[in-house]
Amino acid sequence: MADDYRKTTLKKLILDFDREDKKYCFILGAGASRQSGIRTGGELAKAWINQLFENDPTGEEKKWIDGKGINQNNAGDFYSQIYEKRFELNSQDGYDELQKEMEGKEPSLGYSVLAQILAKLEHNLVITTNFDSLTEDALFIYTQKKPLIIGHESLCGYLTISLKRPIIAKIHRDLLLNPKSSEQETKSLSENWIIALTEVFKTYTPLVIGYGGNDGSLMGFLEGMENTGLGMFWCHLENEIPNDRIMHIVKKQNGWFIPIEGFDEMMLLFNESLDYKLLDEEMKKTSEERVDEYRKQVYELREKVFGKTGESEKPVDITDVFKSLEKTEITSWLDVVMKAVTEKDIKKKEAIYKLGLGKFPENAEIMLDYAIFLEEYQKEYNKADEYYKKALEIAPNHANILSNYARFMWIIKQNYDKAEDYYQKSLKIDPSFEGSLGNYALFLYNIRKDYDKAEEYYKKAL
Repeated sequence: MADDYRKTTLKKLILDFDREDKKYCFILGAGASRQSGIRTGGELAKAWINQLFENDPTGEEKKWIDGKGINQNNAGDFYSQIYEKRFELNSQDGYDELQKEMEGKEPSLGYSVLAQILAKLEHNLVITTNFDSLTEDALFIYTQKKPLIIGHESLCGYLTISLKRPIIAKIHRDLLLNPKSSEQETKSLSENWIIALTEVFKTYTPLVIGYGGNDGSLMGFLEGMENTGLGMFWCHLENEIPNDRIMHIVKKQNGWFIPIEGFDEMMLLFNESLDYKLLDEEMKKTSEERVDEYRKQVYELREKVFGKTGESEKPVDITDVFKSLEKTEITSWLDVVMKAVTEKDIKKKEAIYKLGLGKFPENAEIMLDYAIFLEEYQKEYNKADEYYKKALEIAPNHANILSNYARFMWIIKQNYDKAEDYYQKSLKIDPSFEGSLGNYALFLYNIRKDYDKAEEYYKKAL
């Protein structure tokens, strides 16, 4: 069916992608998760074939494989049958294997772009045969939008085209909701899905990525779907040719094929065209704000529950503290900070900071926290000043460190000119940093008596 192969380029598709009168939905298969470290159905099927061969003393498994015409090249086409055969003794082992495969996997770069598209544009729907949580994880990490997740056919009634928030429809269920993998389970769609998807494709143009069509359910539905008049775009790897079933579906929808290098590469092109900024600084800022808020809550609650000093009645030998802490696994500066702020004993708290500074001598975050500890708990202001300065030497453009040092200059040292200078430096680096906005407003009101300017910064902080 080579004559049915009509291709276009991704760049041409992207030209019309931000049109408000056109809505696309993403159909994602296992290929979209490959660059996040999750093996495709074909790769898993090959691994399971090898396991069947390795545990086949009678030759029965080989006979079954040969009888089906399965080999290493076409294993993906028989994914469901191979899954069922491999885990026929205990289906729970199959679920456990899939959970292990997906556990701890982080969304690749492409998902950061997809998340922004889902959150910002009309193209807010993902339909997927995957069980993983990469799309929703990316939305949680990179945007402020919470998606509606249709992880079971009983929830299909909530899949409405008028909904503005991102929607993730999991055809074979969510990983934690008894996902469908066997041949019997994936051979056809439930009536609930058929009704929901029929309505969806009256409005959305499908953009298929990483889907090989090896299941009977979604593939069967697409094969039986009438021409919607909205077209279809089916992406495939540059070195692969879609099979005849896929060719027939795309031709029936008067659609186009788009050769791509991979999911991440494709999404990077979308990112450039849609002019989305890189999210590294935004992620760093969000992370720092969360850590700062966590610290603030812990300090306030510790003071409320245990009193300002938080000292235990029993004296603590600092040497014993070090010995016990050295056995504790500390792999990052965040481990140090979290252990220190949640420790109520002052001597243990100090020991944690000193151990952390020994392991991470050039870490500005630990320096900052230790300076705050020396200021608020030990009242060792000169020493606190020393560590604030050390933190700033390491990270001179860190808005939070500058803001804390400004507060220290104001409240403790009463050096108002220097305090204002550091507040202004902090806000120059991050004009939206709430810690600096709020405290600077207080400074202007209480110290400078500049009420108009104070009100201006109060409003910015809100």
